[in-house]
Amino acid sequence: MDKRTQAYYAKRIKEQAKELGFDLCGITSPDPPPHFNNYMEWLSEGFHGNMEYMNKERARNCREDPKNIFPECKSIIVLAE
Repeated sequence: MDKRTQAYYAKRIKEQAKELGFDLCGITSPDPPPHFNNYMEWLSEGFHGNMEYMNKERARNCREDPKNIFPECKSIIVLAE
């Protein structure tokens, strides 16, 4: 898909998210995050507190590389109210 088509779909997705009541909408690649080691250090320091789900293997695998969970993923859409 060329950049112009990507921009068109990104705009449409963000408009639709707004219509559905979301305040924020972001689109990112499923590439492994460059800061994953910082996340692992954060966990080892116990900064996740009572949020034990963050330290489970599945959560770590997903955050290390989203394609571990969805191998054919092309983009990730993040929404917030």
